[in-house]
Amino acid sequence: MRRLAVSGLLSLIFVPRYFARQTKDAGTNLFISELDTLIGRAALSLGDTHLIETETMPGLLKLWDQRQTLGAGNFDLSNAFLFVMEENPQAFFVSMAPHHRAFEEWIKELPDDSFVWYSNGPCQLETKRSQLILILQHTQIHAADASRLKDETLAKLSAIRCRQIQ
Repeated sequence: MRRLAVSGLLSLIFVPRYFARQTKDAGTNLFISELDTLIGRAALSLGDTHLIETETMPGLLKLWDQRQTLGAGNFDLSNAFLFVMEENPQAFFVSMAPHHRAFEEWIKELPDDSFVWYSNGPCQLETKRSQLILILQHTQIHAADASRLKDETLAKLSAIRCRQIQ
């Protein structure tokens, strides 16, 4: 399975219209292969708040809850959360606020899921980490719970250092 890149352009040719209905139905299982569609719709909407709060984040949170039974996807899901956070921090944290357990699990696993470099050459993740820190430093979130999550994420990102594994 290819990794979903946090930076760069997503190359999406086809975005099925039926996907929005699937994410809203609590009884429908999602599959990690649908992650590109979830993130692609958010990217193509240029981070539309309504889309992120009603489709993208509910879908990502559902996949996060299902990740143990899926047997894969932590890296991609964590990167998808970072992509949405970068695209629309307000919508990301407001959507994440009611999901304390998912947030705590994600933030705990963030260094290993999104900031480990498996290739030779310079680690490009430090640049992404710095960009995310800068975005969060300049983002004001008025909802208290969401603002607390932003502050926790900023602190975690500030403490993380990219690790290279060979």
